[in-house]
Amino acid sequence: VRALLGLVSSGRIRELLECVQRDDAQGLLTAADGLLAAGVGPAQICGQLTQAVRNALVARVDEKLLEGPEAERAAAHDVAGWFGEEELARFMQILLRAAGDLRHGQQQRLHLELALVKLLHARRLTGVEAVLAALGEGLGVRGEGLGGAGKTERVVEAHQAETGKGEAPAREAAAGDPG
Repeated sequence: VRALLGLVSSGRIRELLECVQRDDAQGLLTAADGLLAAGVGPAQICGQLTQAVRNALVARVDEKLLEGPEAERAAAHDVAGWFGEEELARFMQILLRAAGDLRHGQQQRLHLELALVKLLHARRLTGVEAVLAALGEGLGVRGEGLGGAGKTERVVEAHQAETGKGEAPAREAAAGDPG
């Protein structure tokens, strides 16, 4: 029945996500190629992959909100353990954009493959919070983290004090130096 409807087994979708988790571009594109060669359309692959990522994101936030068979919920819980909430949200954005491109684009395979490679690249991105925390540690801002009002300003001030660039623009303007 799945083949007649052009549906991909949950195991094959999981295989794609495992490739993303392992940062295996060759495996990811090879697995996608196998699905395409079997007659599954790029839009169908993208749609089911989007649903799997959505389920993982929901499982990460609150498993009680997941619907469907127990096996699907267990699979979503497993995938949720592989990726952070921020990563899953990025994956959703990439896949939703790809779904739109697939609806309106002429080169569907190209759009699908590009989205798959973007998933790998998104995995390598560092979250803003992690960058700010590392910046704060490098500038000697410790203790309470960077999550509240005024803390970012303290990081900037610490950086300016450390580099001596705090009041430079104002001093140069006062001295008549154009720049």
